[in-house]
Amino acid sequence: MKKKIWGLTLLVSMLAAFAVFIPAANAAVTNGNCADYGDYIGGQWQYKSTATWTFDDVTGALTIGGTGYAKFNTSDSSFPFAMTQVKSLSIADSITGLEDFNSLINVQSFPSLKNVTKIGWQSFTNCGFKRVVLPECITEIDNNCFTGCSNLEYLEFSPNMTRIPYETAMSIPTLKTVKIPDTINKIEFSAFLDCNLTDVFYGGTKAQWNTLIADYNTHYDNPDRSNPLANAVIHCSDGNIGNAPAPKNNLYTVSGGATTFHIPVTIAEAASYKVEVKVTRGGSASENSVTASVAAGGQNVDVDIPLALSIGDIITIRTTKQN
Repeated sequence: MKKKIWGLTLLVSMLAAFAVFIPAANAAVTNGNCADYGDYIGGQWQYKSTATWTFDDVTGALTIGGTGYAKFNTSDSSFPFAMTQVKSLSIADSITGLEDFNSLINVQSFPSLKNVTKIGWQSFTNCGFKRVVLPECITEIDNNCFTGCSNLEYLEFSPNMTRIPYETAMSIPTLKTVKIPDTINKIEFSAFLDCNLTDVFYGGTKAQWNTLIADYNTHYDNPDRSNPLANAVIHCSDGNIGNAPAPKNNLYTVSGGATTFHIPVTIAEAASYKVEVKVTRGGSASENSVTASVAAGGQNVDVDIPLALSIGDIITIRTTKQN
């Protein structure tokens, strides 16, 4: 009887051990090479780096490892997964450059970069990022870096960059805010074409800004081409440029039975301004506006609205300089 029990125990143990070592029928993790091409010698590429990719098709995590410059080439049809499957992107600290990671439309968070100094041509076009902050390690980005990132709302450039290249963030209607350090000495044509910028936070003075964009503005002499920086408020270290209400937290006070806005308008010169107020409630909007002459330095402008405010109302205020 004991022998039978022992034999049964041994059989179960053997089966359990065997089960542990059975490989999965469909491996969840795949990997490959994404090294930068070097010279083509003797019928094969002599790569400049040892960059690799690893993809987990269960979690959607794409990880870039190895060392040096990583050139992913998302248009390569040989990848065993679709770019729409990628949900997150991680970059190893040993990677120093990135290129061609475009069409990652379901990746919402920009990856942490520790030692990447260059982001190459079309690196992140048509990706799903909502907010991008380029860290200090970045010294250079190339053309079309973020073009077509249709969810992008905020873009901040590295303080160690000197140039914002051609079509950097073109065709992004959602992009409202950019932060530009005073180290930038050139903004190339169409860098923000077809964007709806409302606020540009610039690290230098108003005089520095005017010098910076002097050449940029010459490309927008054609009235059929809209200058995306012309309607934005430029927040400089010594004041604002543009038709700006005060910052949001001091934007207005309400009085007169909650039907009058006293709007502090801050400007650089005396001029006539149209001040518009829109109140949206339950999906419908009610608008009113007034045109007022505002003294240099700013003053309050009163705008009456046709209804009392309620909790949940969305208030939009805009000032526009009149020609």
